[in-house]
Amino acid sequence: MLNPTYTKKSLIKARLTKLAFLLFATLWIANLSFAQSQTNPYNKNVGGCLDVKATNFNPAANIQAKDEYGNLRCTYASCDDIPSDGCLYISSFSEWNDFFGSEDCENYGGAPCLSGCMDENATNFNAEATFQSKDVNGNLLCIYASCETTPSDGCIYLESFGPYRTAFGHEACLNIGGKACGEYHIQKTGACINPAATNYDPNATEQAYDIWNNQLCTYASCDDVPSKGCLYPSSFALYHEHFSAEDCIGFGGKACVNSFEGCMDNKATNYDADAKVGAEDQWQNSLCRYASCDDIPDAAGCIYQDAYAALREDFTAEQCSGYGGVPCPSNGDVKGCTDENAENYNADATIQAIDEWGNIVCTFTSCDAIPEANGCFYATVYTALKDDFTATDCASYGGTPCTKNVLTEESFGFESISLWIKLILLILILCLVIKLIKIDPNNRSDASDEINKVETSEDKKNTPSLNHEECLLIMTRLKAIIEKDKVHLNPEYRLNDLAKSSNISAHKVSHVINRIEGISFSDYINRYRIKEAKIMLVSEKHKTYTILAIAHEVGFNSKTAFYNAFKKQCNLSPTAYIKEHQAKG
Repeated sequence: MLNPTYTKKSLIKARLTKLAFLLFATLWIANLSFAQSQTNPYNKNVGGCLDVKATNFNPAANIQAKDEYGNLRCTYASCDDIPSDGCLYISSFSEWNDFFGSEDCENYGGAPCLSGCMDENATNFNAEATFQSKDVNGNLLCIYASCETTPSDGCIYLESFGPYRTAFGHEACLNIGGKACGEYHIQKTGACINPAATNYDPNATEQAYDIWNNQLCTYASCDDVPSKGCLYPSSFALYHEHFSAEDCIGFGGKACVNSFEGCMDNKATNYDADAKVGAEDQWQNSLCRYASCDDIPDAAGCIYQDAYAALREDFTAEQCSGYGGVPCPSNGDVKGCTDENAENYNADATIQAIDEWGNIVCTFTSCDAIPEANGCFYATVYTALKDDFTATDCASYGGTPCTKNVLTEESFGFESISLWIKLILLILILCLVIKLIKIDPNNRSDASDEINKVETSEDKKNTPSLNHEECLLIMTRLKAIIEKDKVHLNPEYRLNDLAKSSNISAHKVSHVINRIEGISFSDYINRYRIKEAKIMLVSEKHKTYTILAIAHEVGFNSKTAFYNAFKKQCNLSPTAYIKEHQAKG
């Protein structure tokens, strides 16, 4: 028979040894995390001035530095450079607020910066202004009643004034609806070469443009313009991302939005039967959208989300994939992203798209979604880390390194010495405790008894005294709460929430679910979510929803979690489930 004292002693040593190991492992992981935070530029927080107009702008900073009063730690040469009206100090800047005005600014030794019109001849003259306000084009935000009151020859707008300068004169002012003050004519080359314009010049070989790149062509109405755009009295401007129909009207032009430009291919999903001109983007790609390679107009082409381009010698299938498109080779194969965890997953792809550097053309949003434990993802491509391409290389090329299982040399750098010192001290303390227990039998016995008490308490806690009938009653109660309140639709719903709602301990709730259903609480909640998702995936009401949108609707935080849960319960992906349902229908 074993000696009880010896048994207690062995138990204590085993417990302390386990504790020492856990402390060692914890500090090791903390040390690795610390080392990686030193080498991964995305984990570094650098405070500094983020305003490029400031004299102390710091391009390496990613957090705006502030003082104890919340003022920006930015230094400005004058009020002309500040981001808004406020108080200019020697080494900081503060915006006005309800409790801090110009008088407070002066009392603290700052210079008040109040923008406004400083010309006494203007109708909106502001005597309190400390610097002249201007718009994005450098025009004075001063309003003048007539040309006699302007500070120089120039152009009067409704709320501003622009002096004449090189390439901006009398004609340019009139073209955008301004009132011209003084004569300043600009010599222009070329003429209007569009036969539909009223000022068409058949002898011209070059189209004339003004300083804003507007065509100097005059059209009688929007029926004659070459595309959607803005019709001025003596020029025409195309719409682009920085100039819309609303901007056109604001500058005194006539917005032409009902032109005959559109997709003219009846196989495209956005076919426009009224279109008379094929719509193209700035790269001359057709603005037609195709559902699959079976519908494209060429034997080989590239399908983008909102455009289409034919493949040719100087634009290959690989380049198409590199720009995020889906290439359509003449052999019927479809290249695309075949990883279901990727944001740009293509269920129709038969070949994984790869760019010219061997990266897979898949878009991932986090390190949890990548196909390997260690890799590098960019905005549109992904590559695994290897000996000749490390996390450091990834970051230097602008990628996001994912290093879950990689030990780096920096793990043992000088920055982590303090952590190792703490680790050694903890081990020494543990050794001393073990030695003291060995020397003093009373301490050994007391410690052993204490451990036995804890173990007995834990055993009772971890073994609920519930029979099968009691578990069934509790399970019925839990189901009623979940189904009535649809708590599973809340992505933040946790075990403790269900315990609180049912007035039953979290441990007992977990035990009952596991005993009756044979699964964990998380899997049980996901069962309800997947049930809802399966209905929505094949519902006509939700046919415009993306898979990610449906995942969010039923309570999942991420596409990856949804895919994993769906596969676990249904043994197939959501996309495969949709196809299977369509085949049966």
